Amino acid sequence: MSNPPISLYGSSYPVARAALETLTTLLNKGQETANANDLPQARLYENMAPLTAQVQYICNIIRNLVSRTTGQDLASVWADDATLSTFEELHARVALAKGLVDAVNEDVVNSKANETFTMKTNTYGTVHVCVHTAVSTHILPYLFFYLGNTYGILRKEGVPLQMMDFMGAFNNIAIQNPGLMISQPAKMGHINMMDDVIIGNLPPEHLRSVVRSLLSTGPEIQTVFRDSVRQRLLDFPPGLPEPTELFPFPDMVSPVCAEYLAVVRCTFSAKLVLAAFPSLCHVIEAIPLAKASWVSGSPLDLTLERVDGDVVQAMQAIKEAPPSSDELEASLDNVFAALSECQKYCEATGLRYPFQRCTRQVQDTASLLLPNKTSQRLNGPSTLSVKISDAKQVETFKVGERELPRLFNGLWQMASPEWGASSAEQQEQALVALVESGFTAFDMSDHYGDAELVCGDFRARLPENVGGETYMATKWCVFRDIQRPVTTEWVLEQVNERCRRLSGRADMLQFHWYDYEKKEYLDILVELVKITKSHPELVTHIGLCNFDSKHTAEACEYLIKNTGFVGIVSNQVQFSVLDSRPLKEMVQTCARYNLKLLTYGSFCGGFLADKWLSHPTPPDSYGQTPLTPSQRKYLDTLSSWGTWSDFQALLAVLDGVAKRHGVAVANVAARWVLQQESVGAVLVGTRLGVSARGDDNLATFGWELTEEDMDQINAAALGRAGEKTDAIFGNMGDCGQEYRNMHK
Repeated sequence: MSNPPISLYGSSYPVARAALETLTTLLNKGQETANANDLPQARLYENMAPLTAQVQYICNIIRNLVSRTTGQDLASVWADDATLSTFEELHARVALAKGLVDAVNEDVVNSKANETFTMKTNTYGTVHVCVHTAVSTHILPYLFFYLGNTYGILRKEGVPLQMMDFMGAFNNIAIQNPGLMISQPAKMGHINMMDDVIIGNLPPEHLRSVVRSLLSTGPEIQTVFRDSVRQRLLDFPPGLPEPTELFPFPDMVSPVCAEYLAVVRCTFSAKLVLAAFPSLCHVIEAIPLAKASWVSGSPLDLTLERVDGDVVQAMQAIKEAPPSSDELEASLDNVFAALSECQKYCEATGLRYPFQRCTRQVQDTASLLLPNKTSQRLNGPSTLSVKISDAKQVETFKVGERELPRLFNGLWQMASPEWGASSAEQQEQALVALVESGFTAFDMSDHYGDAELVCGDFRARLPENVGGETYMATKWCVFRDIQRPVTTEWVLEQVNERCRRLSGRADMLQFHWYDYEKKEYLDILVELVKITKSHPELVTHIGLCNFDSKHTAEACEYLIKNTGFVGIVSNQVQFSVLDSRPLKEMVQTCARYNLKLLTYGSFCGGFLADKWLSHPTPPDSYGQTPLTPSQRKYLDTLSSWGTWSDFQALLAVLDGVAKRHGVAVANVAARWVLQQESVGAVLVGTRLGVSARGDDNLATFGWELTEEDMDQINAAALGRAGEKTDAIFGNMGDCGQEYRNMHK
């Protein structure tokens, strides 16, 4: 199939919404007529289905569209044999169909465009088609056919319909979806000759920075970019190089291998995970076939650690948008077989098996999505030797009955090997060092790669007295419509799933919700708080994540009304000298309901450090010393706060304060946050096995910023009259709004 002028999502879902809007308009007009009671059974001709059936057909087509383009089994949403007989029942069915359309994820839909499947037709028998072709030549034409029948029945029965009652919603598509207006020129338009010269000659690192700048302009260009990348990768698959091309000599990473892995990485990152599986398996299978060998810390050893992280990330993408069970089972079988052969080869040759992390992640993916499939879990040593220092260097705060360190280990960076890759052994050593230093609290999430699995296995192997001192805080992040009622059983399932990955209790479960207009989150919070009482062995504390001030208060009031107490203990938000939005309303809201703030971004991805003082503006994001993903994120925050010159002035103030106290700039930045009202702890981004800063972080404790220090920092960070706080609040909205903007 040729590259479509617009994406699968763009060419189908606005049309589906318009069809349902049109159907609602037609039904409303029918209800207003004197013969409304007779209309549900009205027909165009004797041998044609009545109005009720036409509406059911339309809704079934919409369900088929969503099912085919997302991979979901939606047969249970409504019964096909249900008899609809009244306008009220017809409207209810249309509402269910609209809910299915509104809940889809655009990226998931677009990733399915070129998948193929078998379809039975009346004319041609069984045919093999890709999803995009089926939607444009089968699903949408049938949708228009039955919608036209509905219009015809009502007109025949005397309902006063006009052409725009049918066409109006479709004509509005271009107005309501401006991205559709620019998609075709973006793909089909002429490239100016001088622009073509720039593309051909601009150094790659500058070209990458320009692409990132373009993507930051909005979702329309992001959609065009992702669709173009996917199509390019599908048109030019990487193939299967000979094993000896990938690994020609001991301890060598060949150019062929490096390029191959880069393309594979792009493939699964573009949500073409099933297309990436054969290539990932091929790399693993090539190791024993090429008789590859390596020593610890060598280029090949480090490359295989990165591949380990790549498979972890690919499996996470599968968990978030699972394919059909048959496709998944076949792919996982191939991955299991490749890993098994590689493990046997490593055992026979005395090489370190480099894929422990991804083996555990593949097994967990099978457990989650194919519960009837059995696989043997990796087992480490029965007990680790760990002892927490008796010296009380780490400051603490209280949550319930627990005393917790005021610096948490934040594991966001485990979401991708782009921050650096490390082996399971290196991660374990880093975890041991952190716990022994008194940094016993860990913050993770259900979508931070294999963070829950790593921490769960680690805690399970600690001595009982040490394991009880650790604090595992994870999250339940809801990014789209849940498409179901909120029940105790369902919420308990979600809690159990996180406990399974943690191999035990979630000390804190933090809840993130994507859209405040969808009020189910309030009942979910009620159920979560109740579970802390009914199942204390599963979860101890409930917190919020990236809630703004208004809806933090709303949640607290709803909980008080429905449970008799607040029930939640914290809210996790971004807070730093550059992002002081919590000072506007959040700290006061938390004080009112006795919540603690857990803050991330307090070091701004490492920019709040001595090495950036007197440093020129980072020229781009991907040069010889590339910025980390965190730094690219927080460079955007910095730009919302002020200029690089403003930032240098702030760093100079922080440096002066740091010198007075004999600490580093980063310690002062963390201390400033810790001394704000309602702040319980700062999350420190921790790249397990890649970089360790435990000793540096200890220097945050044992001293305080003076009133003079705070005044100097506030003047540079907040503005003399708070104008910088006002500016970033105006640019980004209240806490967490930047994440909800992603779902608009």
